[in-house]
Amino acid sequence: MKQAIRTAAACAVLAFVAGLAGCQKASEAVTEKAMEKSMEAQMKKDGATEAKVDLSSGTIKSVTVDKDGTKKEFEMGNASAVSEADLGLPFYPGAKIDNSHVMKVVNNNEMGMMVPLETTDSPEKAAAFYRERLKAMSSGRQFMDMAEGSSTTLMLVNEAKSEVIQVMVSAGKNGEAATSILLNVSRKKPA
Repeated sequence: MKQAIRTAAACAVLAFVAGLAGCQKASEAVTEKAMEKSMEAQMKKDGATEAKVDLSSGTIKSVTVDKDGTKKEFEMGNASAVSEADLGLPFYPGAKIDNSHVMKVVNNNEMGMMVPLETTDSPEKAAAFYRERLKAMSSGRQFMDMAEGSSTTLMLVNEAKSEVIQVMVSAGKNGEAATSILLNVSRKKPA
């Protein structure tokens, strides 16, 4: 009798596994949800009061409040989380935003944002575009222009307002035709 129950149970498990193999999308969704919940649980264990991970859209959001009541917000992978107005800089015309690596961090009254872009234009052309814009904004700020090889870093610093705008432009790696642009901005959070 016990052998018959074991055999029936084994057949049921095999039928279930075979059914899942035919529905790989369903098993991928279950695995994805399990990973999301695991990541959210770990973020909460590490102090996040709110945590939301959505792997299908590539987004991660968390909110933490430390023992002193300081609120920190983190958002990654959501291009809509950071706009040109937030940055104070335009996105390079025709460039593709790397949505999975867009990041926004708000720490009490300070915020930092990062937007990676990719274009088929040359690094020189992309650097010239941002150089012109940063120079136009440089009144009362420190402007820096540094180049090394096929990479250019442009910075605009306003110490009085605790603001740093940084643009890094580099040629594609390993013979890739694409030019990488990384926009980084940190400043006081608008009231």
